[in-house]
Amino acid sequence: MGVLDGFDSAGKPKTRKAKRDITLRHLLTHTAGFGYDIWSPEVGKYMEAMEVPGVISCQNKALTTPLLFDPGERWFYGINVDWAGKMVEAASGKKLGQYMHDNILGPLGMDSTGFKITDSMRKRLAKIHHRGPDGALQPDTALELPQEPEFEMGGRRPLQHGRRLPEVRAHDAEPGQVGQRRGRAEACDGGRHVQERDG
Repeated sequence: MGVLDGFDSAGKPKTRKAKRDITLRHLLTHTAGFGYDIWSPEVGKYMEAMEVPGVISCQNKALTTPLLFDPGERWFYGINVDWAGKMVEAASGKKLGQYMHDNILGPLGMDSTGFKITDSMRKRLAKIHHRGPDGALQPDTALELPQEPEFEMGGRRPLQHGRRLPEVRAHDAEPGQVGQRRGRAEACDGGRHVQERDG
């Protein structure tokens, strides 16, 4: 994986060899050198020049962007954990979602958590909403990650459904204070109601 070293006069990216190899620690701490196009104009320019799709396409080509700096030299949020997911797949011989189900989610009884939306999950799926011109919330029915991806995004947690999904409640906020920290978080787990207070 090369380090981006600018663009030539025709807009073609130039790369150089990295000073050191990328380690798993670099990937897990976002110090490998990878970035996301939404926070790095250079990555965006590279993606446009090289016709690299965005990471939410879940296409392997989305993981072909160069490093922005040499591994271990600084922090930058990017496709690092997506690459860590690829490492889990290589070491285990399983897709990331299957490995997580077998070793983490299944033993915890989290059967409604995963990368793929089952028919049962889809019936309970909460949609992302946006405010319309009139200020009313409108569901975004088109926003969904590919259900047959080339890679399962390690940088995005699996979709959660059902009783183990933590929720933040604003029912005790005064008008105009929704979204402000009130010193209280609540989570629901089936019939059990848990509250935590600061200090």
